[in-house]
Amino acid sequence: MTSDIPITLQIATAPAYEFILSLCVWSDVDEHASLDIGPEWFAAIRAYAPRELLDAIAQIAQGSDMVLAHLLTIVPADSEPPDVPAFIDLLEQYDPAEMHLRLVGGGIRYCEDATPIDVMRAAVAGDPTARREFLRTSDPEDARWQAALRHLLSLHSRALHADLIEILRGWYDAVFHGQEADLMEPIICDATNRRKQMEHDSPLVVIRAAANGYEYVPEEGIRRVILVPSVVTRPQLHLFDHGDTKWICVPVADECLATDPLMPPPRLARMLKALGDERRLRILRLLATGSFSLGQLAAQFGLGKTLMHHHLTILRGAGLILVRNGNPMVYTLRYDTLAQVGSLLDAFLAPPPRKDLPDASS
Repeated sequence: MTSDIPITLQIATAPAYEFILSLCVWSDVDEHASLDIGPEWFAAIRAYAPRELLDAIAQIAQGSDMVLAHLLTIVPADSEPPDVPAFIDLLEQYDPAEMHLRLVGGGIRYCEDATPIDVMRAAVAGDPTARREFLRTSDPEDARWQAALRHLLSLHSRALHADLIEILRGWYDAVFHGQEADLMEPIICDATNRRKQMEHDSPLVVIRAAANGYEYVPEEGIRRVILVPSVVTRPQLHLFDHGDTKWICVPVADECLATDPLMPPPRLARMLKALGDERRLRILRLLATGSFSLGQLAAQFGLGKTLMHHHLTILRGAGLILVRNGNPMVYTLRYDTLAQVGSLLDAFLAPPPRKDLPDASS
């Protein structure tokens, strides 16, 4: 990887992205507590979405956000972005076998680095030897992905395709359609601000500012980056690639969200939440000694990678650590952000300016 590889940057506002990401967020049950969207959002969906729809999502995703997230790479990038119903219509015309392959990671560099594409294709087509090899090689330590992969490989492509389209239509009608306007307003605000920044800053500067703690280094073979602002995923990042394109789903900036003046700034709240956990403080203390990968940090603390990733997501979302893309990704401490905690707290707690008392002689 070199930093002088030329890339073009697009800022995406297609509602289909937030639609798919909302499904990913719902599917990843273990991460619900770490998301800014709050427990009320999840409780409301449980209350009014049909039970059979939620059961179908749980069945296809198996607790992993990765399955449905792969649909992001199908959203048209070179033409006018469709609305969500048109995007679902597009997916309905998609070849079932190719859709099956896409859902299990076909075309995604990270997945194909672990499992050759010919093994994936054979596994999707029903070859039992290829299925065993696929399961053996594709992120075997991630229990949720393994469960999802095992389920997906047990299905016929046409049946999976039909089930998927039914899930997407059901989620749009029952959940996303009623929320779309409120979600898209801050997304459009964020995208507008990023496009203005692009007028005077390089793509890498814009990406780093939007990703808040993720340092993207251009990769061989990647010529285009699509930055996808999202409300539902805050403060998480989602990264995907297909062909010569990489998608980086970033949290919508705080300033594009309406806030109560008596509430602490979201940035300060995230920092204090991250620092209020003894284990995360220990992680920061270790990162003060150098840079570490996810695997090294998990081994150091005797934690599973999923739990360690959860803590690192909170720390990165608070801006307290920097993650640099690579194989593996590497985490470092951000001293510049740590130094701002006290000043942000002081500014929030500062008493309002006193109004001058009326002149008694007047």
